[in-house]
Amino acid sequence: MIPRAPAAPNCVPKHNPTMSGRGEKLRGIAQRLSALLAERFGAPAPFTLEATLNWLPSVPDQTRYAAVWNELEAVYAALLDDRWTLAARLAEQANVLRFGPMRVDVYFDTPYNFIFEFDEEQHFNIHRLRTLDATSFYNRCAFDVDAYRTICRAQPFSVGETSFFKLKSCDPLFPPLFEGAAQDNRTRQRAFRDVLKDLAPQAWPHLNPTLRVSWQVTHGKRGYFDERDIDAVVQHLLDNRFLDGMVLRE
Repeated sequence: MIPRAPAAPNCVPKHNPTMSGRGEKLRGIAQRLSALLAERFGAPAPFTLEATLNWLPSVPDQTRYAAVWNELEAVYAALLDDRWTLAARLAEQANVLRFGPMRVDVYFDTPYNFIFEFDEEQHFNIHRLRTLDATSFYNRCAFDVDAYRTICRAQPFSVGETSFFKLKSCDPLFPPLFEGAAQDNRTRQRAFRDVLKDLAPQAWPHLNPTLRVSWQVTHGKRGYFDERDIDAVVQHLLDNRFLDGMVLRE
């Protein structure tokens, strides 16, 4: 059994999760991963599907993210075509920013403390590629960053008028950047929030690295996973040794 590290002084609050039916598609994967963790580390691995993490806001705090703030600044500048800096935009829009909690696909609670994300096509595009290229942090992640870059380069991308591309409500951090109805600020916002989830262990030090798996690992499926698909996810995690550095904390 791998020894547990002492509890971090800056522990993650209980997340009071909520769940929607959309998360059910990942239950089989989460159950298999939970069993794998329990067998490997000798402790039960409780999880919540579609967990809303009340301690993880969609707007970053500079003090909380101090260790990686320069990287967040670089990511934000890349996503906004160098029109603003993150610190300046946060200061300018302080009165209208909404610090709502973020939702994750699966959260594995104490003693594992990590986010698991299943990424479909909308998470792969030129903007996500910018985030992967704008920070050295991605040399230390628990997902296949090179594969993610390759998928991002291969995915076609365009602006649009639907909620898939365009924010329907105002986000001061991601205003419309183009003339006309077609926009891509929802895509840019999504890429930024993925980064916040990736960097969460730097802000909450007793979190383990965020695990990500793309829909290509599940043979192109986005749901209704069979045993072959779930086996592929487990083998992907083991082959890449993404669980090797995990530390258990109460």
